[in-house]
Amino acid sequence: MIITYNNTQYNIPNFINQIFEREDLLVLPLEVWAEIFKKQFGNPNFPYLQIILEKKILKYDLERNSFTYKKNETWWGKEVRTSLNNLVNSMTDKVQIVIGDNVFDFTKEELKNLLSSLELYANKVYV
Repeated sequence: MIITYNNTQYNIPNFINQIFEREDLLVLPLEVWAEIFKKQFGNPNFPYLQIILEKKILKYDLERNSFTYKKNETWWGKEVRTSLNNLVNSMTDKVQIVIGDNVFDFTKEELKNLLSSLELYANKVYV
């Protein structure tokens, strides 16, 4: 099946696992996905739309966000933020974290505050 969106044609695979593997298709809005699933499987299929939405959020999380810390720009995706939160919970002293090309020392409280701010930002972006 071929779908046209924004003057670009997308060849949609016939098998659902192949659809989920195609990152180039993540640019399509959910309305188009609903139409794809309706044509392919007879209904919009909410569980499939949920998987696509999760993939779109993860891709957005990894590609389109950044923060600057002492003139060093980077972004920590959800998995990295979760790992760092686990690290904070087990910290007793300072820890060194790489941001951009530089290494910074953080106390438990400093890292906790930074991660809290990033999580608040990420939550606002995704709502």
